[in-house]
Amino acid sequence: MTVSLRSIHESDDSREAVWLYLPTSERQIERMLWRGGMESEDFATLEIQINNLPAAVETACPLEQESIFDLNAMCAAISKLAQADRAKLEAVAAYANPESAAEIRRLAENLDLFDFVPNVHTPGEYGRYMIQDSGHFDYDSNLDEFYDYGKYGRRCMERKQGMFTEQGYISYQGALSLEELMREDPGEQYQREQEESMGMGGLT
Repeated sequence: MTVSLRSIHESDDSREAVWLYLPTSERQIERMLWRGGMESEDFATLEIQINNLPAAVETACPLEQESIFDLNAMCAAISKLAQADRAKLEAVAAYANPESAAEIRRLAENLDLFDFVPNVHTPGEYGRYMIQDSGHFDYDSNLDEFYDYGKYGRRCMERKQGMFTEQGYISYQGALSLEELMREDPGEQYQREQEESMGMGGLT
């Protein structure tokens, strides 16, 4: 992503923008803010000039209202993903409905908690994948006419509470709720809950 920052204290005619190519270091962001005469991002207006984000991520929230540091962290997380995982992130964004760059970053950092089957859009296609390709069963092509792919696909969907997206089938398998997952780092939350539990458990 390429963004420009302008000081809110300058007149519209005289404002000169500084440009940033995300992801970058936080030090570089701070340096460019200073170069543009801005004490902090609170004194800057942000405009997105070039956006190469996955489509579902791009439309998930009003990105130009986000903190430049949150945008940068989100871009850093997405930049580490392979192309296949970027498609998975699109499906995850459609499933989880994130409302901020920080929530999108959490999703990008925790894609392993989601099961994704690309290019599957019906219960029958999902059931066929589960029986033939998932590795959970010893598929016998001689018995193909006896398999009810649609029925099995619907049963799996009910159990996993997944959904179809433009990219394919997605379901969430994490222990935390989606709201908790997007709110903070699961490891940090687990550690805090353990500490709270120890505190309430009456250590003697």
